[in-house]
Amino acid sequence: STTLLIGKTNEISAGRVGVGIPTVTSYKGQAGTGIVWMTDPNASIRAWSTVPNNGILQPLRIPQVGGAVKFQRPSFGNTRLYTTDSTACPGRRSNRYITCTANIAITQLLGMTVGDSHFQVSNSSLPTGKLNAGQTFNIPVTWNLTNTKVSNSASASLGTVTPGIVSTPLTITTVNGVAGYTTSLPVSLFGTEVSQAPFLSLSPPTIAFAAITLGIAGESITTTATFSISNTGNRTMKIIDYAYTYNDTSDPSAVWYNATQYSNGTWDLGTGIYSSDLPTIGTNFSTSYSQVVDTSFTPILGTGLYMAYLMAYTNGGNKLITLEGSASTAPVANISFNNSENGWDDVTKDLNPLYDFGPVLAGNSSITQVGICNAGGSTLEITKSKPPSGVLRAEYPGSELSESQTIQPGNCAHAHVIFSPNAEPVDVWDSYILLYL
Repeated sequence: STTLLIGKTNEISAGRVGVGIPTVTSYKGQAGTGIVWMTDPNASIRAWSTVPNNGILQPLRIPQVGGAVKFQRPSFGNTRLYTTDSTACPGRRSNRYITCTANIAITQLLGMTVGDSHFQVSNSSLPTGKLNAGQTFNIPVTWNLTNTKVSNSASASLGTVTPGIVSTPLTITTVNGVAGYTTSLPVSLFGTEVSQAPFLSLSPPTIAFAAITLGIAGESITTTATFSISNTGNRTMKIIDYAYTYNDTSDPSAVWYNATQYSNGTWDLGTGIYSSDLPTIGTNFSTSYSQVVDTSFTPILGTGLYMAYLMAYTNGGNKLITLEGSASTAPVANISFNNSENGWDDVTKDLNPLYDFGPVLAGNSSITQVGICNAGGSTLEITKSKPPSGVLRAEYPGSELSESQTIQPGNCAHAHVIFSPNAEPVDVWDSYILLYL
């Protein structure tokens, strides 16, 4: 069977275990109304239109909500999806209780650990002594953000947080009165960190445009991608400016250039990198508002690597996004045979490349090599490999010039071919079929 990729998202998941299975809904089955829903332990519920734009599923703007735990799947039935959660602001705390029920007899509760130090529990709150099956108890949990502050730093320290959904495991360790049951029970704690001020979010942090191969008739030399600008704070966010640099952004001597908007509305975000709908300077983003930004890459200087770091300046902080693309020439395959002088004979231009092993006595063997070198500017891939078999055969058919093998520009790959006749006199011939692109 063949799987066809219709579209994909530009957003990234939490980067850890817990992302749920998607759900697809529509409005009465009408074409073009499909929505893909997914839960993410960091970003709560996400949604995208099922109709891709240039191969990219467009995100739908929804406020971050709580209630999403690991591996959860949104379930609507034929109605709404309801969620609940706790919220806390930096500088404040939120208190909740977890109600636990013993499903079996418990000899002792040994203690608790929590993954995020902002969530605080005390072993002294646990009941002492034995618990009977069916007995319940409460665990007080405090989400303490009194000594934290909002930060846009990607490598935030313990005292800095970012708005959004946060989850962490609370693990309870027990001594059981019944054998065969786990002695370690994880409980998911989650909540929504809220910033009272505006807060800038850019997603994804890096855009890698699809590589472009130049010199191929009929192929576009422009590729596109999208990213989103969001205000995840509780106050209006204002766009102040944009600038980009080609230097290391941590270098204090980095040279920055103001992003330029041309008369046709297109923004220049660096060499060969453009945007048609970047929000204009002065644009206001209300609470939870998000805008998808279309970008494009055209290798105006020919082959090579293109990269720029775009900085967005707002009253809700400043954020960087990396924009990178590359262009190269098409792969070019050169075919050669290893000759008796340990050199190589280039047979690329031969209509039917032929290697003659010459006379070989029965019971003896003669070995040569066939080589493919990539003289082009992009990766060459072997799409089909059908080596000969029998008295004239490839010595290592599974590992040399095999299907899906790639050859980087300036590199070569080889295969050993052996001739081992078992009778004489006889003339033997066979073909080594290779397809590549």
